[in-house]
Amino acid sequence: MAAMAEGMGSKISVKWIKDPSPVWDAVKLYMVDDNNYLNYSGQFAGVFYNEKMAGAFKVRKLNEYCYEIHGGVHPDFWGNGPKICEALGRALFSQTPCLKIIAIIPEFNKLMRKCVQSIGMKQEGVIKKSYLKRMRLHDQYLYGISKSDEAARRSLSCQTQAMILTNR
Repeated sequence: MAAMAEGMGSKISVKWIKDPSPVWDAVKLYMVDDNNYLNYSGQFAGVFYNEKMAGAFKVRKLNEYCYEIHGGVHPDFWGNGPKICEALGRALFSQTPCLKIIAIIPEFNKLMRKCVQSIGMKQEGVIKKSYLKRMRLHDQYLYGISKSDEAARRSLSCQTQAMILTNR
């Protein structure tokens, strides 16, 4: 998957990557639990601003049509999280069989929760006391958006324009 879009004077592209560490290493403190574990195996998508990796996300197929994303935005691009997440969503919806995207976000990660809400993802559930951070169990919130959601169509039609795609 590779996608490119023009938006706000910067080129945004999304492509499959092998190594999320340029972003994940910069935000590891926010992404790991008390076991200090971060899973660097699997399939990853990178979101690039003018050729610099701005976001890196693990993309896990739960089934053919539902994908779970987990990742982060590089600190140099904080404030652009909605554009980065939107670009990833657009690419997944337009270039894969994906019909539903979900994200599980710990309660204390208020910036990422606000980010996904701003692109139309809705809270669909709570996983109680399931994330250990600073010796305390925290709730995690399940957010989701469907390709057919009115919010998805509205959100995915603004800011980011035409996409050009190629295979890996």
